[in-house]
This record gives sequence, C-alpha cells and structure tokens, in this order.
Amino acid sequence: MSVSVIIPNFNNEKYIKRCIESVLSQSFLPDEVIIVDDCSTDSSKEIINELAECSPLIKPFFLDENRGVSHARNYGIKQSNSNFITFLDADDFYYNDKKLENEYLLLEKHSFNAAVYSKLVFCNESGEIIKKLDYPEKDYFQGDIFFPLLAERITRTLMRDFVFPKSVIDDNTLFDEDNCLFEDYDFLIKLSKKIEFFCTFQYGTAYRQKESGLSHRTDEELRNSKNSIIRKYTDLLNNDQMKMLKKEKNKKLLDRIGFKLRGE
Repeated sequence: MSVSVIIPNFNNEKYIKRCIESVLSQSFLPDEVIIVDDCSTDSSKEIINELAECSPLIKPFFLDENRGVSHARNYGIKQSNSNFITFLDADDFYYNDKKLENEYLLLEKHSFNAAVYSKLVFCNESGEIIKKLDYPEKDYFQGDIFFPLLAERITRTLMRDFVFPKSVIDDNTLFDEDNCLFEDYDFLIKLSKKIEFFCTFQYGTAYRQKESGLSHRTDEELRNSKNSIIRKYTDLLNNDQMKMLKKEKNKKLLDRIGFKLRGE
C-alpha cells in the first residue's frame, strides 16, 4: 500500500508549517506529500519550499492561476503516484501521530478494498483543542453509506480526511470545480456509490474553526446549496432506490428524537 497526502493551500502561511510537520511526524509515513498551492499571495511558497528542501517526501506544485480548492484537489489527484489517497486542508493538522497507521490497519482488515477515516477534534484559530467528537460508535458512518448520506442521517459525525483507493477515481468522480459550497459533501456521495466506508474510532485530524469558514454564510444559502447537491443524485434514483432513501429518512427522524432525548 502506498499513500499520497494531498494538501491544497491558499494563503495559509500561519498554518501550513504545522500541517506539513504533522504529516511528516506520522508513525506510518506516506509515500508522498503533494502540496498544491493555488497562487498564494502570502509567504506560503517560501515556507513550502523550505520544508521541501528538508524532506524528499514533499512534492510542491505552484499553480499559475487561482481556480479554487476543488481544482487544487483534482490537480493533486492527477499528480499522485500512490494507490491510496487522502486529503488534508492546509489550516488543519494531524492531531494523532498514529492517524495513518490506524487507518492502514483498518484497510488491511478490509483487504484494502474500502475507504477509512478517523474521528475529529476541533481546534480554534490558535490551534488549541476545544472539542473532541465522542459519540457512540453507532453514530458513525459504516459500510454502504450512499443512502444515509443522501438522507443526511448522521451529519454530526461526517468524515473528513479519509483514505481511499485511487482506483475508484475517474473523470466523473473528481471534485466539481464549479461548486464552492459543500464540494466535499458532493465528492463523498460520489465515492460512496463505489466503495464502503469504515471508522477507526480513534482520533485523527484537528479541524480548525475559523471566523472565515462556513459560519459567515447565511442559513438559506447553505441549505439551498446542499439541497441542490442532494437533488442531483435523488433525481436519478429508481423506485426501489427511492424506497431505500425513504427508510433512511425515517431512521434520521428516529436518530434526531433519540439525540434530543439524550439531551446532547
């Protein structure tokens, strides 16, 4: 098994060093760390080049035109020479130095024919841990998750930075470069049609909460964007598939009731 960690970057001079160093500190090292800089105007390029001089694993690419994070991720996929891929945003970092090792062991258990992920911790802009996701195991996506995703059944434990086989990627499975909201959710739905997902139930990535994130969007804008993505897939379902989606939506309702009863 060989792994490429793809890091898209745009003006993350404050965070990029910690991000890269957290990858290089893993007990299971990736075969390459592909950094795709999307025309940063800060000192990101100098920091990336400095780190690349210290590690042959780092492969930096500096784009000539800013085309957004989806294009940067797709570019990284196309440059990858490994048979497994994972992403890490430049303002996040690996909280657990065994993140990739834990995921490797889980992939081995599933004969390297799955996508695997770990639980998240949340940090503030300074990198201080402010919250750890610690829900029951049944609240994490496992197995065939296509219909649960369309039903938005378990959004509070939605996976990030999962490791998946490059072989499932084709031109129709790449990130939608015309979409700048929930493009990762759209990508996840595409992958879920092709492969099952499993969680290590160990902590992995520290996800940075910033004021410039989705929180500055209106609720209506966020909802409309997500609904348009979901409709794109539900409109193609046949009658039997619609029945399966309805079952997942019923489970979603029961999940929410139980969630409220627990007082969480």
